[in-house]
Amino acid sequence: MLRWIWIAVVGCGKPAVPEVPTDEPTPPSSCGTEVPSDPQAAFDALTTGVDAAPVEVVLDDEGNGSLQLGLHADVLPVLFGPSGVHVAASTLGKGRVVAFSGQEFLSSGTRSTLLGQPEVDGLVRNAVAWAAGRSGGVSVLADNDAVASVIASGTDHEVEVPDVVQRLGLREIKDWSAARIADHDVLVVQINEWGTLKVDDADLPALRDFVAEGGGLLVAGAALHWSWWLADQGPAYPGDQLLQDVGITWALTSVDDMTEARLSFDAYSAPTELWCAYVEGEDLGSARLARLGPLFVDAHRQGRGAELQQALTRLVGDTPALPVSADRGAAVLAAHVGAHLHGVDWPAPHPWAATFPGAVADDAARTSLTVDVDTRFTQSRPLGAYAAPGDAVTVTLPAEHVGSGLSVRVGDLYDDLITIDGIDTWNRAPRLFGVHPADRATLTVGTGLGGALYLVVPHGFPADSVTVQLDGVVPMAVYTEGVSSAATFAAELDSGAPQAIVGRADGIQLVVAADAARAADPEAVTAFWGPFYDSHAALASEPTPRVHASHWLFDPQVGWGYANATSDRIDYPQLAMGWALRTQTGDEDWWLFGHEMGHQFQTADWTGGDVTEVCVNLWTMHTLNGVIFGGTDTQMLGHPDGPVDHAALEGSTWSDADLFGKLQLYRQLVDAFGWPTQQQVMASYYDEAYPRGTYGSFMDGYALRMSAITGRDLTDFLERWEYPMSAEARDRIRSWALPTWLPPGWQP
Repeated sequence: MLRWIWIAVVGCGKPAVPEVPTDEPTPPSSCGTEVPSDPQAAFDALTTGVDAAPVEVVLDDEGNGSLQLGLHADVLPVLFGPSGVHVAASTLGKGRVVAFSGQEFLSSGTRSTLLGQPEVDGLVRNAVAWAAGRSGGVSVLADNDAVASVIASGTDHEVEVPDVVQRLGLREIKDWSAARIADHDVLVVQINEWGTLKVDDADLPALRDFVAEGGGLLVAGAALHWSWWLADQGPAYPGDQLLQDVGITWALTSVDDMTEARLSFDAYSAPTELWCAYVEGEDLGSARLARLGPLFVDAHRQGRGAELQQALTRLVGDTPALPVSADRGAAVLAAHVGAHLHGVDWPAPHPWAATFPGAVADDAARTSLTVDVDTRFTQSRPLGAYAAPGDAVTVTLPAEHVGSGLSVRVGDLYDDLITIDGIDTWNRAPRLFGVHPADRATLTVGTGLGGALYLVVPHGFPADSVTVQLDGVVPMAVYTEGVSSAATFAAELDSGAPQAIVGRADGIQLVVAADAARAADPEAVTAFWGPFYDSHAALASEPTPRVHASHWLFDPQVGWGYANATSDRIDYPQLAMGWALRTQTGDEDWWLFGHEMGHQFQTADWTGGDVTEVCVNLWTMHTLNGVIFGGTDTQMLGHPDGPVDHAALEGSTWSDADLFGKLQLYRQLVDAFGWPTQQQVMASYYDEAYPRGTYGSFMDGYALRMSAITGRDLTDFLERWEYPMSAEARDRIRSWALPTWLPPGWQP
């Protein structure tokens, strides 16, 4: 029997080559109980008349996504390759679904779109016919005019576009209500287009019912873009909610080059066949291995315990050593299962755990702990427990707090290398955390990679404390200033967890290697970093003190830049851990610490345009000057350029200056008026005495507020710098009739 088999070439980042015919024997039909429909017939209908390489463009930097397929009897990859699955089909009840991995397949805009390519257009029209169960006279309700035009071209379909029923911020909600969709055969839905939400959660049940009762659905979106811009809209990606139990989900990936993806079908295309072939030890090749990760998760969800243990035993033995190529199928599989298979006892720890964050000691005892968490402090609250790699552990929360916004995290928020373009090699497991919303009282968590356990407390949580019961964990050393003792911390380091935490509940919280912590004095570490944090907070002048720690990580492979910060954590290079623990000895990169923590204090008034990486260093300079180098309120000790040379800066312009060059403008003002004035300016953004209608926001706001607070007209100075200030802000300052100020030595 002649069949098409996908063959991959591994190494040097080369893509998989096109399929070639083979006569190898057919694999077992299933190791489970699925009774699949005819996948060959579905594939043929979806791809008829479409070229084997339908994607001929490279998208922009934000890229497309990829799909993950589960153990559903009817799910089928249609377009896939080295970059993942990009089109897949399945069923929901009596209806049919075709999912696309990114909005570009159905996009209404011109920004990096695939719609309009003849082969993609043909694939979309085929999908409509297959979803409807007939080739002509289909009534279609399609998201936008662009995709409606493609569907109507050369067909006798009746195509309508739903109205926008809500435009608000990042929402452009289309009418997918039960009443609007009722008289159609096929719906073509975009979950989100880039950062714009297009489906309301309230309409998801109606859409599911429509398909389950026999309707057809084409659906596209991008989960990664949702996580960037829309995650505050709901607890989960709406596309995954819509296709629950369909066997298709969206991965948090960005793929800009799909030119090697192919319309491909073989005996292992159906995930159920692929899964059983892996469980039974067949040699599958790199491209197929890369598609297996979600099947482990689905096997656990479906209770296929014996198969899962067989598969994990094989995975542990087949996982390649680090460092490893990020496009190697066995590595992709090991990465996905290591991070996303939760709450399962593995036959052995994931091999990559020993590299980082580390293996637990051979004699580490698993125990039960009861922890009272002070929830007046928010974000990552360490539980003093570690989930050993490969262990399932149980976390029990009071029933009254279920659904209250609490969550349990296993592992720390080191950069997720899978979601970052341009990383060709992994030196550690690329994802090291999993988050579990407390949607029930007892959670079973833990991964093959293990990690520290946290209770993640939302801002505004109503209770002052929560008691957490932990079972099957390894005790983890946590030193909290004012709560712990150095002696107890030292004893806890012998419990066997590979990491420890040193910090302050509302200051800096360092996650460090346990071996490194043994050589450190936790009291000295917190005594040093406390004023460092407090100096940043003092300059920010926020009206309400923060009740969470600046959570510091030290990463053997930082994904974004040399270091990077989010509101939840700072990801530093691993070498910085030594600097942080030994405190001040003279050769540390203090600028690194001040800069990244400054990002956590930046608000919208100090972020955006070309000033994000400029204004952040106001915090850097303030803290290095006062805490590290002992400077006064009118000094800027510790800056690489030394004292401010006003005369040398005459003639500098904003457009010609680099990031450090632009910072000189702010240095001149601090040098002339002192740090307390800068602090007053920051405080003024929160002060009713300086309303935004008069004193502005962002860069105009700085010009207006600095002039008002110093009692000086700064417009001549700012205009000579060519500072990007509006004419309205300039005229308002001049209307105040303040004395003009220029730096010392500048000619009027």
